[in-house]
Amino acid sequence: MRAAPGEGDGLPIGEFAARYGSFDVQAEPNRVVAPGGECWNDFVTRVRRTTDALPRRFPGRRVVAVSHGGFITWAFLTRFDVPRPGTGAHLNPSYTSITEWEYTEPNGPWALMRYNDVAHLE
Repeated sequence: MRAAPGEGDGLPIGEFAARYGSFDVQAEPNRVVAPGGECWNDFVTRVRRTTDALPRRFPGRRVVAVSHGGFITWAFLTRFDVPRPGTGAHLNPSYTSITEWEYTEPNGPWALMRYNDVAHLE
């Protein structure tokens, strides 16, 4: 899951930027990334809804999800309620890394068990 790029889907980063420009998500969180796409606030809302739904949809079960690094980053930021992401540091999960969350039922908090674990690649 990533911000839906709309007409920019599949373009190399340089070409995407040449066509649609770049912007500061802190300054313009409601700006659509490209025609037919979504804004960052909508993407963050989708991340939160998805992670909120997992324990209700699969109570007491282990869930394995494969996702884009953007989803992992925003899940991390939304679960820790980081108020202004991107203002002092950034997260950059490695390709094929493992991030593991644990949820304690009922209504328990999420616990980050592993982040960006790449030991399986060694």
